[in-house]
Amino acid sequence: MLCAAVAVTAGERLRICEEVSEWAPFSFVESASPGTDATAPLAGFSLDVLRAMQLPYEDIEVQALPWLRCLAEVEQGTRYQLSLSASIKPGREARFLFSRPYYTTRLHYFYRVDRHPDLAEIEAAAQLGRWRVCGIHGHAYAGLDLDRSRINQGVRTVTDLFRLLHLGRCDVVLSQIEIVRGHALTGRGVLLAPDVAHALVPGVPVERYHMLVSRRWPQGETLRAQIDTALERLQRSGELARIRARWGLEDDAWAAE
Repeated sequence: MLCAAVAVTAGERLRICEEVSEWAPFSFVESASPGTDATAPLAGFSLDVLRAMQLPYEDIEVQALPWLRCLAEVEQGTRYQLSLSASIKPGREARFLFSRPYYTTRLHYFYRVDRHPDLAEIEAAAQLGRWRVCGIHGHAYAGLDLDRSRINQGVRTVTDLFRLLHLGRCDVVLSQIEIVRGHALTGRGVLLAPDVAHALVPGVPVERYHMLVSRRWPQGETLRAQIDTALERLQRSGELARIRARWGLEDDAWAAE
């Protein structure tokens, strides 16, 4: 089957888009300058996995785009056929093909220890509703047992989110711990200051991320099968775990299931 897939795709070009916002260590623009565009080089865990998969395409190109534009382009399938990081959200499965998951993120809550030491005692997510909670615009916070109207989602980046925390405009901010730790890789500074504590939000499961393939591209099903085969090979060989370790990511035990 793999040989047949190679024959189908021989000589074809595969174009991939990735979000330009702060998503280190998974994918990020290798520049601290504001206003980076689609020509800026990308780095990160997902890019290393892509290289290790050795997909059978003659030319593979990855460009950074705003996330909503990237989604629209992949759905169309003409200029871009794949995105490297997407979680399954309502309505997406009808529009895209999803690979098997290959990494996860964990939702943490962050707070200033000097201002709210009692936040260390949280036992249920609903208890966070006693404080001013802030999150990032557009994030669904799936599995979070907290009224969404209680979450101020007026900012679009994790940098701005933590700025609100330090200014005292939020008591608690929500973000994936992997993204917060990886932020230093972008060259925009470290978010985990000594006065900031954090913990896993109780009751919220890990969020699984997949590669997103265009349903409209004629070779979409073939590409999805190639990706799944390659990811399974990397998992069984231990290479996926080695790439995780390279980027400081915890091993995902579920991936061996």
